[in-house]
Amino acid sequence: FEKEPDLLLVPASLAKLMTLHIVYEKLADRSISRSDVVGLSSNAWADHQVPGSSLMYLGPGQIVTVEELMRGVAIFSGNDAATALAEYVAGSAEAFVRMMNEEARFLGYASMHFTDPAGVRPDNQVTAREFADFCRRYITLHPEALKELHSLREIEYPLAQNFPFGGYLSGETRKRYNSNYLVWNDWGVDGL
Repeated sequence: FEKEPDLLLVPASLAKLMTLHIVYEKLADRSISRSDVVGLSSNAWADHQVPGSSLMYLGPGQIVTVEELMRGVAIFSGNDAATALAEYVAGSAEAFVRMMNEEARFLGYASMHFTDPAGVRPDNQVTAREFADFCRRYITLHPEALKELHSLREIEYPLAQNFPFGGYLSGETRKRYNSNYLVWNDWGVDGL
């Protein structure tokens, strides 16, 4: 079934799947690793994101790995986590967005266009047809993503190890729950 499959739409947080795809590609070519510690610029801090954003709640002084940020993107839909990954992979969010658009063109998508790694700006665009095809490719290329990211129901963050010397700068460890409530049912939903 289809309804207006070629209508241009704003993908919102679905843009983060392209962000994760590029991170998985960089993991595969070994230019980054899951255990890499990512330095957080002030651009990636939670309090510098769009008001009302979905967040991992990153802040100054936190010590966070690529793998933790990937979970923050997939489970919390963290705009701060997407920014941190983008800056780590490409040096800046702007350079990462260029990578996102180059990848979209490489994969043959004519309408898909991104202006930020988190999908918060209204000038990001996709069509349902292209994005459905992209999701199929994402699952084919990165089947581990369903188990290690998208189907997780909860994680705890931040942990003591996320702060210098095992201490806390602010806040406390909290359970964070997957924002996709369908993974909580026993329907076999994988979270993607």
